[in-house]
Amino acid sequence: MSRKFVLECTRDELPALFRDIADALEGKQTGSTQLPSLESFRKLQIGVKDEYGLVSLKLKFRDDHGNLDLSGDSEPAATLEHAPQTGEEQHPQPYSNLKHELQASFKAIYRAVHTGKLPPAEAVQAFEAQSRLMTRYDDCGSEYYAPYNAALDEFMAAWKAQDITAMHDAVDAINHVKTDCHQRYK
Repeated sequence: MSRKFVLECTRDELPALFRDIADALEGKQTGSTQLPSLESFRKLQIGVKDEYGLVSLKLKFRDDHGNLDLSGDSEPAATLEHAPQTGEEQHPQPYSNLKHELQASFKAIYRAVHTGKLPPAEAVQAFEAQSRLMTRYDDCGSEYYAPYNAALDEFMAAWKAQDITAMHDAVDAINHVKTDCHQRYK
């Protein structure tokens, strides 16, 4: 969920406000401002304007890492359609939001694996859940779902074995399938 706060102060009060933001990032109680904990943000934007001596600070953050049920307990819907959407009960989330979140989790995995590091478990869990959900949508590109899922299965097996080399190969295979699909349908 994305949230936005607009805080106003004088230029002299601005350093104290940044100290409050630093406390919020560390999960501490903030000073005079009522900032929520920013400990687990996914995206954080800070903008500061000085307008005739009154400083306004806009703080926008997103703290969700996808709103998917990552437990794996949910049963897949029989058929999900891409567009147009007819109701939230049929579509757990808009396809465009899912693709955006999938891109973020894949990017984290891709960067980690290509630097020889294990990707964060949270990113891997989100990526798997988002991928499994995406491949249930009837959409342009559904013919790519089988090779995508095969590469995803290889990646998950490599993840469980913590085999960076195999993860690297699987991530490249996923990226290859994704690129082919997007070249055809985007």
